Amino acid sequence: MIGIILVGGSGERFKPITNFIPKCMIPLNGIPILDYNIRMLKEAKVRHIYILAGAHGEYIRYYYRYNTDVEVFIESPPMGTAGGLKYLLDNNHDYIILNGDSIYDLNIKEMYKFHKDRGTKVTIAASKVEDARSFGLLEIDKGGHVLRFMEKPKTKISGIVSTGLYIVSGKLNIDDGYQMLETNVFPELVAKNEISAFTKASWLPIDNPELFFKAEKVIKWIRQIWLTN
Repeated sequence: MIGIILVGGSGERFKPITNFIPKCMIPLNGIPILDYNIRMLKEAKVRHIYILAGAHGEYIRYYYRYNTDVEVFIESPPMGTAGGLKYLLDNNHDYIILNGDSIYDLNIKEMYKFHKDRGTKVTIAASKVEDARSFGLLEIDKGGHVLRFMEKPKTKISGIVSTGLYIVSGKLNIDDGYQMLETNVFPELVAKNEISAFTKASWLPIDNPELFFKAEKVIKWIRQIWLTN
């Protein structure tokens, strides 16, 4: 597989620090958020990693200048979660695509096997949450296929949601310009029964400073494991 990490957001809720560095490079217990995802992919034997960056993309490119497995592309203007993928995906490879400002805990090899067994174009890493108001819910059948994406609920309710990590086989049908996977690409695939959901994923979305400080506490044990390996 080839890895693609999406870090094109402007990090508005983390200003003023994101006036100077991209959100994904904010140190989480001394390690840039992005580094956790790069390490996860390398441990899963992902052989090459593309980073689709936006604001302060040159900072990311400079930081990884000696890492020959990492290639940084800078989008200007921003192209959404799908726009830049149009130029990277081909039909000769499988891809793991993820948001670079979240921390994930899942078995990528197990998810990849699930993806191949289901035979769908896309597999979403999904997780159950107790309060889905910040997320769109997924409706999934017994075979693991996604039937529809539901709007964010207005009241507190538990359910299965997307974590923003996907395995994709080959190219996707993506129009030119600013495009979003969730709204411009996936609905067509759901209608064709071409999206499945792997529900054994956990993740920490770092959407605001409050969640960042929560992640700092949770992630300490991961760094301790790294330092002892």
